[in-house]
Amino acid sequence: MKFKPVYFYIFILVAAVAALVLFTGKDDSGDSNVMNKEMPMDDVHKNLNMPGGQQPGKENVTQDYQKQLETLKASYEKNPDDTLKIREYADFLTAAHNHSEALSLYQKIISKNPKRTDIYFSIASIYYTQKDFKKSEDAINNVLKYDSKNFEARYNLGAISASLGDKEKAKLLWEKIVEETPDSPIGQLAESSLDRL
Repeated sequence: MKFKPVYFYIFILVAAVAALVLFTGKDDSGDSNVMNKEMPMDDVHKNLNMPGGQQPGKENVTQDYQKQLETLKASYEKNPDDTLKIREYADFLTAAHNHSEALSLYQKIISKNPKRTDIYFSIASIYYTQKDFKKSEDAINNVLKYDSKNFEARYNLGAISASLGDKEKAKLLWEKIVEETPDSPIGQLAESSLDRL
């Protein structure tokens, strides 16, 4: 089975929303839920302690991030025409919310191969998170220009339409997806989005 990059970005988007919900939750006292000083020792968290009993924190996470950033940047600078290296670096920058530099790198890939629909998805995702729905829509339309049957792009176009307040357009796009591929994950997602529209 071939891995599709769009599923990675859908996962990233879902994880980001989940993190936002988790980290913005408040308890009855008004204190944030993330203010606990100790990590719980349940099955999920017990193996997260670092060597020497050290727990993950700002200092060691920042060091790991900087090291990974430097490694990817050096790899890109060593091979500035290798689109795989550019993509790895750009994806890391995107995850780190360095959108302007990531967009520049994605555009570099597009200039080398304008048919890279996976890159247009990445560009659309950045613009969507920045609430620049017009530019996000333009990027998705580029996907559809090269792959008119792409259900993920058609779904995303519906999501952008809904965000712009054009619920009728979103409804039409999602209904068509449900009609054409009702049992697929994207068909089921479109159906659940229709229910929430």
